[in-house]
Amino acid sequence: MASNLELGQVVKSIAGRDKGEYFVVLQIGPDPFVYIADGCRRRVESPKRKNIKHLQPLNTVIEDIHVKCRSKMRVSNKDVAGALKKVLEEANSKEVR
Repeated sequence: MASNLELGQVVKSIAGRDKGEYFVVLQIGPDPFVYIADGCRRRVESPKRKNIKHLQPLNTVIEDIHVKCRSKMRVSNKDVAGALKKVLEEANSKEVR
């Protein structure tokens, strides 16, 4: 069921206390859950376990994080927060045009 999500994919929370916030998928499984973090409020050391029904996937995968997660390399909070900020800024600039 979580096969429609990828490691490093940007998602938006659509339910819960964190509704409306954006995160990056760091780990998939066990179904129907994924583990997400934003690098600031929700850190990589303690990612949020979230049901995929409560997430809206965006069509953006952060390649650097995707590669690091797949090869079991360490992903830092700075990596996640910086990449997420960059993706959201690009998305906002496209909306303004």
